[in-house]
Amino acid sequence: MSVEGSDRVGSVAEEAARLLGVFAAGMPEAHLLAAGSRAAGETPTAHACPECGHDPHAASSGDSVCRICPICRVLNVVKAISPETLDKIADVVDLVSEGLRGFAATRRTETPPPAPTGGEQPQEPV
Repeated sequence: MSVEGSDRVGSVAEEAARLLGVFAAGMPEAHLLAAGSRAAGETPTAHACPECGHDPHAASSGDSVCRICPICRVLNVVKAISPETLDKIADVVDLVSEGLRGFAATRRTETPPPAPTGGEQPQEPV
């Protein structure tokens, strides 16, 4: 699907550079510096996010919470939930996983349906 005036697809390195340019255009300088430090192999600060490098204690950062990487976002939500609620959520997750394991075990032990004969069309299981 070619559209006149659109950019051509380049090599992997060119496309990666374009992608980094797009991300860099929307990221604060503190995030870019942290990402560059990680790429250079430098040790991140003790409080920096391992995913995006956001340091909530850095002087140049206006936000106390990273809003870019999913790890920081999930941790922020989890911190806001009470421990009792987290226990209930864990119980529900355990219940669902046990149910799915039981269902999978039942499906494994079921005999396969007989093969269709003649002009019959196979039916999808419901």
